[in-house]
Amino acid sequence: MIVSVFGSSIPKEGDKEFETAFRLGKHLGKAGISVCSGGYQGIMNAVSKGASNYNVEIIGVLVDLFGAKPSEY
Repeated sequence: MIVSVFGSSIPKEGDKEFETAFRLGKHLGKAGISVCSGGYQGIMNAVSKGASNYNVEIIGVLVDLFGAKPSEY
């Protein structure tokens, strides 16, 4: 199973929105559910980072349009 997460690239670590998305990613990963997001910063980074400690697939859908740095997760 894969859950796709859409969200803003603006929230940073420590922001309520970032921490909520991180916890969501953690819960999904712990349940064995893979995550898919836009693959950049903010909510997308948070959910991927949260799932990263679990043996699940983390999919980042990237485009060359933005010139932004992708998430390391």
